[in-house]
Amino acid sequence: MNELEFRETRPGEYFPPIIPNGRFFARPVGGDRLMEILVVTDAGLSCNGVSYAWSDLRGISILGDVACLVSEKYVSGGLRFYLGECRFIGADSTVIWPPIP
Repeated sequence: MNELEFRETRPGEYFPPIIPNGRFFARPVGGDRLMEILVVTDAGLSCNGVSYAWSDLRGISILGDVACLVSEKYVSGGLRFYLGECRFIGADSTVIWPPIP
């Protein structure tokens, strides 16, 4: 099993796990379809004018089938999306999640 590596966001604080650069697709809470919700870069996460530096993220919360990236940067408190429909495409267009059998 691979061990997760974490980013040091501040001295002594580590989050989130290091993932490759790419595009993350999910159905946002309140949305009716799967869509690109985040672009993952070395600097952090962004999409449609919203951006989070890695140090802006405080954690992830999961309740049932809804995940929330927790951040105090925006009034909403974080980005919420449904877990069951997630897709992650690497920067080289390789499908990383879900794994292709």
